[in-house]
Amino acid sequence: MINAFNSLSSNYHKKIYINTFLIIIFFLIAKIPTYDLAIRGDIETYFLIAQSYLNREFDTLIDNKPPLLYIPYIIINYLSKDNFLLLNIFASIPIFIGSYLIYFCCENRSKILAPIIFIFSSTYLIHGGKNLTSEHIVIIPVIISYIILKNIDNKNFLRFLSAGLFLTIAVFIRQNLVLLYIGVLFYLILNYKKFTIANILFYLLGSLIVPIILFIYFLSINELNFLINTIIAPIYLPSDQNLFLNFYTIILLGLHIINFELGNFTNNLNIFNSFSLYFFSFYIFLIIFFREKKYLISIYIIFISLGIFFSRLPNTHYLIQILPFLSILINDYKFNNKNFGYKILYYSNIIFLILVMSNLYFNKEYRNNLGSIENQIDLKNWILNNLDEDENIYIYNGHLIYNYIPQKTLTNFAHPYNIYKNKYLKYINNDENYTTLNEWKKIKKQKPKFIVTYKNSEIKSIIRKLNTIDDKNILYEKGFNIGMYKLTPLSYN
Repeated sequence: MINAFNSLSSNYHKKIYINTFLIIIFFLIAKIPTYDLAIRGDIETYFLIAQSYLNREFDTLIDNKPPLLYIPYIIINYLSKDNFLLLNIFASIPIFIGSYLIYFCCENRSKILAPIIFIFSSTYLIHGGKNLTSEHIVIIPVIISYIILKNIDNKNFLRFLSAGLFLTIAVFIRQNLVLLYIGVLFYLILNYKKFTIANILFYLLGSLIVPIILFIYFLSINELNFLINTIIAPIYLPSDQNLFLNFYTIILLGLHIINFELGNFTNNLNIFNSFSLYFFSFYIFLIIFFREKKYLISIYIIFISLGIFFSRLPNTHYLIQILPFLSILINDYKFNNKNFGYKILYYSNIIFLILVMSNLYFNKEYRNNLGSIENQIDLKNWILNNLDEDENIYIYNGHLIYNYIPQKTLTNFAHPYNIYKNKYLKYINNDENYTTLNEWKKIKKQKPKFIVTYKNSEIKSIIRKLNTIDDKNILYEKGFNIGMYKLTPLSYN
């Protein structure tokens, strides 16, 4: 009997090792073609702020994310030094950690479908997913909290303490997850007879650890206002999109259809995948899991979705927060393998996956449109070789480069596109009359020699969006390209 048990245990662990190896192989196949792609988008902002934190400059750059988000970016920034390739490689590690944790969330660990779906979808189907997003980072404490609650024993108060701790860490990475924290609290309260009031209090106690540590730290360095401002800043980031559109986005889980650019494989394949993978899984599996009384995973999906919904800024990459749980649902659902419809769905998605990934390997035009780290190195070197240290440059696109040049940013906010958000500008400048035009005048006052944009951006439309009248000193006709970027000079004569 003991030998039989040992044999089963040995086979189980052997299967885990084999699957771990296969997950690593798939991860490398999916991520390697992204390592030499340009570092662009929100990740640039996060690395910019991470560097300012390393310099202990907490109030020079403002953004709307809580401070815990930047810890992984600080570590990656520090380890990679000035090497863009290393930065991309290190930045992929949290994505692997998230996918591996997802594997251990699954009841059926004989399959590796969940981590494969997550790695593929969060990298290829999400706008900006080829880089490390805040969503890739926040799902790590979210998934850990799910693993703890999924296997919780009401006799072990430390698990309840840990669940509260990890969900609070998630909240201090992305504020919208406060709704998930509240949803889990209600779940525990509604099942208080099972979990006991004492353990629910330990959950609340665990939730206090992070706020207390942050409060003490920022108070000790006299930066408490900074902590408060970063947490409440999203309130001052209005969106032109209404609540109905947010609701529509969450229901369809298909905002990525708008942003998904796959060269020759655009609309048809993407729409097919949206319905076969997301739409189908979200509704059918959610109903099935409620019927099977597996409420916890449904709580996570519903309250994360509500967090995205009420954020008022339903960007494509927000959906990464839901992907782990949809992946688990698909992995654990007991399909009838002999069913013909299931086979069509399954193999069609495999074909789609191969087509999409091969596009990044072999479609040179698509890769060129995404840009490369070589372009960023060229831009950095051009600035170092052609501008004096006391000369300014306004980097509207590619602002990560500020980390590698002596010139400083010309605004007090880290993310360039926030220049269009008047309510946010009024908040950070403490001036009810402050507008985008005021910010543009402030930039011009510092006399930047060039404006850097993407070469495929219409520079005139950017300038006219910043201000409607004053562009006479911008020498549009003398602009030139460096890789993926366009540099447009300004004259002050």
